[in-house]
Amino acid sequence: MNMIATRLEKLRHEMSLRGLDALIVFHSDPHLSEYMHGHFKCREWLSGFSGSYGFMVVTKSRSALWTDSRYTVQAAMQLKGTEIEIIQDRLPDTLHYTNWLKQEFTTGAKVGMDSRLVSIQEYQYLSDVSDFEWIDCGDLFAVIADDRDPFLLNEVMDHPVTFSGKAREEKIEELRTFMKSHHMDHYVVSALDEIAWLLNLRGSDIPFNPVFYSYVIVSANKITLFSNGGMDSLLSESLDVMGVEIKAYDLFYDTLSQLNGTVGLDASKATQKIVFSLKSEPLFVSSPITKAKAIKNDVELKGAEEAHVEDAKALFAFWKWLDENQQKGYTEYEIGRKVNEFRSVSSSFVQDSFAPIVGFNENGAIVHYSASEESKSVKGNGMLLIDSGGQYLMGTTDITRTYAIGTPSNEMKEDYTRVLKGMIALSQAVFPKGYAGCHLDILARTALLAERTNYGHGTGHGVGSYLNVHEGPMSIRPDYNQEPLCPGQVLSNEPGVYREGAYGIRIENLISVVEDITNEFGAFYSFKSLTLFPIDLKLVAKELLTKEEIQWVNDYHDHIRKELSNKIDNSLKDILHSKTMHL
Repeated sequence: MNMIATRLEKLRHEMSLRGLDALIVFHSDPHLSEYMHGHFKCREWLSGFSGSYGFMVVTKSRSALWTDSRYTVQAAMQLKGTEIEIIQDRLPDTLHYTNWLKQEFTTGAKVGMDSRLVSIQEYQYLSDVSDFEWIDCGDLFAVIADDRDPFLLNEVMDHPVTFSGKAREEKIEELRTFMKSHHMDHYVVSALDEIAWLLNLRGSDIPFNPVFYSYVIVSANKITLFSNGGMDSLLSESLDVMGVEIKAYDLFYDTLSQLNGTVGLDASKATQKIVFSLKSEPLFVSSPITKAKAIKNDVELKGAEEAHVEDAKALFAFWKWLDENQQKGYTEYEIGRKVNEFRSVSSSFVQDSFAPIVGFNENGAIVHYSASEESKSVKGNGMLLIDSGGQYLMGTTDITRTYAIGTPSNEMKEDYTRVLKGMIALSQAVFPKGYAGCHLDILARTALLAERTNYGHGTGHGVGSYLNVHEGPMSIRPDYNQEPLCPGQVLSNEPGVYREGAYGIRIENLISVVEDITNEFGAFYSFKSLTLFPIDLKLVAKELLTKEEIQWVNDYHDHIRKELSNKIDNSLKDILHSKTMHL
């Protein structure tokens, strides 16, 4: 019996002891984090699938894993030889897991879950659409996964106003004003990036995201921070002066059970365990922190620009190395490590903002490919896709470039150029105040759709300020999103195309929303490109570009050269000028 089969058997035995017919295994932690401490990666432990999105349902005789288009190829590879069925999620005809369960059970089944790991919103939906008996069975993996990572936490650090642009006292006062207007006595913050932003604190409990495991309860005259992370005496005193009481992380639920008065929660960001712990039904509101955090102040925007200068210096050093070594057979994994090595030269660099995606030819078609140490050698002809980013003290970066290796084919160049046309179209967008990202997504796809090609992921996600590389509430994707784009928001612009088994292409810049003009037709916004790294002209089929698109590339390259000429090392000035040539 293989390892996955053994683990499924152990889980089913524990389910049987508790009288469960099925179990939902969410890929989540008690804060609904995208990335999480290894202690909570129970779905990965159970299935072997390591993608950042996906959940499982296990019954006595069947198991299935739902994941989206970014990971279906990866899931097929990692789940090969197991009993686990793969279901592609987020499609119009996707079989929801409650309907999948209805194929197994006609009525009255006992379905277990760990209520710490399911959002209030999701739990409410489950209660509405099925007549299963949903049972909070707690953490079954605490019993069966004796080799899971221990839940050890790191130091909590100050994020000074020189980087944040606004004092924590001011942010708390704004939150209390919101609470007062909604007649709340307490507001519970459980999303880790929101806690970090609200209190101007950072940590390192989760890979890639500079956050720390904690909860916060903000009351009218008191703030309680539940955290096991240590902190220096200066920071501790600063928090104490502003009325922050620090309690152990594990005391959170007990403290909730003692609260009197109205408690505010965001049903999409807090878990059902919090509701179960309260004396009475909470007041559900959209988190005011989410929107406030997304609109960067002038200090944060300046920090984003400075972070992109540091990123560009590292990436030019990397491109020089790649040009000199691209036929020596370095593996995808080694190349990913090399990108990190060049970023690490900067004194303001802290860590990668996500695990680098480095895919050569057919591996580039796996949207969120993860190269192992035994990965493919990059040698010969084709294209190398590298999606990477850095966490700097003053900002967060995320960039994708597809590089020519040897001599790429004409088909590769044509596909690349159509992706580039989409990236340019969105970069040049001018749009009325009130537009959301869903109104602009088509701009990035038009050139691809004309050739009956497309990509299965969104075009743009929000990016934090030395925080999570993925943040809301805004996005640029086809799905309807009523959240308008506003000046100060930072998003990605990343169209692509992926030919399975052959190659993948993606070009990604970070862009900020800026005010354009206000006239008799209203206020208009546009985008400013933050990323300072050129397009690989070896991959461009110039004949497919319009004069305006050619001018955009030339102007962009001029801008990069102007911004970096006096900031980049002398040893890199030759490559700066050669790579920013005009079309």
